[in-house]
Amino acid sequence: MKAVLSLLAVGASVQFTVAKEPWDNFKHIKAPLFADIVSFAHLKHQHCLLDKSEKFDIAVNGLPLDTSVSYRTGARFGPSGIRQGSRRQDPENAWSHYWKQNPYKRGIKVIDCGDVPVIAVDNNMAYKSIEAAHDTLLNRQPASKQLKHPMLLTFGGDHSVELPILRSLKKVYGPIALIQIDSHIDTWSSGKKYGFSDNHNEAPVSHGNMLWHAHEEGLLSSSIQAGIRTRFTNELDIEDNEKFGIEMLTIDAVDEMGTKGISERIKERIGDKPAYITFDIDSLDPAFAPATGTPEPGGLTTREAKAILRGLEGLNLVGADIVEVSPAYDTSAELTQMVAAEVAYELLNLLTTSPLMKTSVHHDEL
Repeated sequence: MKAVLSLLAVGASVQFTVAKEPWDNFKHIKAPLFADIVSFAHLKHQHCLLDKSEKFDIAVNGLPLDTSVSYRTGARFGPSGIRQGSRRQDPENAWSHYWKQNPYKRGIKVIDCGDVPVIAVDNNMAYKSIEAAHDTLLNRQPASKQLKHPMLLTFGGDHSVELPILRSLKKVYGPIALIQIDSHIDTWSSGKKYGFSDNHNEAPVSHGNMLWHAHEEGLLSSSIQAGIRTRFTNELDIEDNEKFGIEMLTIDAVDEMGTKGISERIKERIGDKPAYITFDIDSLDPAFAPATGTPEPGGLTTREAKAILRGLEGLNLVGADIVEVSPAYDTSAELTQMVAAEVAYELLNLLTTSPLMKTSVHHDEL
C-alpha cells in the first residue's frame, strides 16, 4: 500500500498527515531476542569514533586482534562472539536480585560503539590505533553531568590489547591498579619467554608479556592477580612478578580463602586507587569456557567468578575488559560466548555502581 501525503493549509500553519500503513497495526510488537542485528544486549549501536555528537557514559568497545597469541588464534572473533552470547540479555528485563538494580535503568547511558578498526597484519600499528581509539572515547563529553570521563567496557581480542588500554588510561588517571582475573601471570620477560636471550627490546609484545611492558613503562600501580594456575619456567617467574609490585593469588586460594576472601583481599590491595578489571576468559575452567587460546584445566567455575566480581563493589573502577574469547573452539551451544556475556553483565553492574559514577573524583584527588 502506497502512503498518501495530504496537505492542509490552515491560516499560516501547515499540517501534514500520512495515510496509515499496514504495519501500523503491529508496531507495538517487540522483536524477539533471537532476531535483529546483533549488538551487546540489544543496545543501541553507534560508530562512536566517527560520530562525535553521540554522548555516552559507558561504551561497549570491541578490539578484534589476535595476532599476538602464543598457542591458538581466533580471539579476533571474540567481540562478535560475546555480542552473540548476549542475545538473551535485554535492557528492559535486566534487574538483578543480587545488585538490586537494572544497570540500564540508572540514568547512565550505555551504548555499543562497535569495533575499533585494526590492521591485523601490523601489530605495532594496531596497538597505536587501539590507543588512539581509547584516548578518543575516554575524552568524549559524557552524557551524565557528574561524570568527568566515560568508561569503556572492552571486548578482546587477545590479551596483548591490555597494553594500549593501560597506556591510554595512564594519561587520564595515572598508573592504574590492575585487577587481573586470569590463569596466566602475563609478566614473562619479553626476551626470556620467546628466546631472545636478555635483549628484551627485540621481542614483540604478546599476550603473555604485555604486563612486563606495562611495568617497564610505569603504567601500573598496586595490582593483583587472581585465579593463577599456569606452569612456570621456574621460581624466578614468580619472583619477577613480585618485583613488579603485583600480588598473585593462585587458584588454590579459592579453596583456602573462598570467593569472599579473594574479593576482600583484592579490595584491601587496591584501596581507593583508580582501578581497572581485566578478565581473561581462560581464568574459567575449560569445562565452563573451552573457547579460548590457551586453556588451563582446574580453573574457576562460572559461579565462583561471578561471586568474586560481585564482591568488588565499591572500588573506584574506571573501566573493564574481557579478553581471549575464541568462538571457533566453542561448543555448538555457544557456551563460552554466553559465559563471557554473563561476565560482561556483572562488570557492567560494577561500573554503574562505581563511586566515580557518583563523584567522578580525579586520580590526583584520591
